[in-house]
Amino acid sequence: KGNLLLTIKLVNRSQWRVDGYDLHGVIKIPVLDFMLGTDYVIDIPPGKTIQLNIPKGTQTGTTFSVHGHGIPNIKNGKKGTVYIKVNGIVPKIEDEELLKQIDNIRNQIQ
Repeated sequence: KGNLLLTIKLVNRSQWRVDGYDLHGVIKIPVLDFMLGTDYVIDIPPGKTIQLNIPKGTQTGTTFSVHGHGIPNIKNGKKGTVYIKVNGIVPKIEDEELLKQIDNIRNQIQ
């Protein structure tokens, strides 16, 4: 008899932040993938994956939303949304010839 009261504390040991039924994460991808577009497979808790399409021309700092893959609502069973912010990684290039080719491309698109 009586009530059982539980306190559940989520320990965040990953790149994911929980906000209600939604998950928020940040991934880093090479800047060339922003220019050319690509698909990424992303691991989300609890041990699942989703595929995220990064369209060509995406800007660094863009946040994508994937509905129905967040935390399930125990009252109605609906799952929250996964929000993924994409940030760019700039490669360190030492090859002078490659740097010249990139400079030529930059001059053509400006």
